Amino acid sequence: MNNLPEQYRPQMGIIIELMRSTMSNGEELVAMAFLGRHDVNSLIPIPMLMRNEAEKDKTTLLLNTLAKELRADYAILITEAYTFPIDIPAEEQYALMEKYGSIGECPRREEIVLITLETLNGIWVARLPILKLEDNARGFGNCTFELVISAQSRFINFLSPASKTVH
Repeated sequence: MNNLPEQYRPQMGIIIELMRSTMSNGEELVAMAFLGRHDVNSLIPIPMLMRNEAEKDKTTLLLNTLAKELRADYAILITEAYTFPIDIPAEEQYALMEKYGSIGECPRREEIVLITLETLNGIWVARLPILKLEDNARGFGNCTFELVISAQSRFINFLSPASKTVH
């Protein structure tokens, strides 16, 4: 977590340890968003509904509304997700999506924990392969976050321009 801005590390550390504990007990992670505000030292957890597109749309609307109401200055999202291995070229990824309809149906997928930190000054992302451990336990390695220059997803850009101040 060394490449995260200092003021977010304590919250991220607690959330990551809770994730590790949940997975080490063989449980799946519940997709969660956390909306935070530094000036009042608040961090509010919000479960995310993710079973289908309609639920994802409702979750996006809820998060956008709450972030504006709370005047959030950062958002943390965690979820389990599927992704293509890094060695599959983009053209092949598109072909696999055409053939299977979704990454989740593709046999060449990887299961990951996805952690996103959106701040007023940028977006940091960690994509952590899920490790199978003994006794149905699961885990993930060290968290390395990357600053994302450009990203498109329904689950980013929750922070209101009115709350955008430099911390």
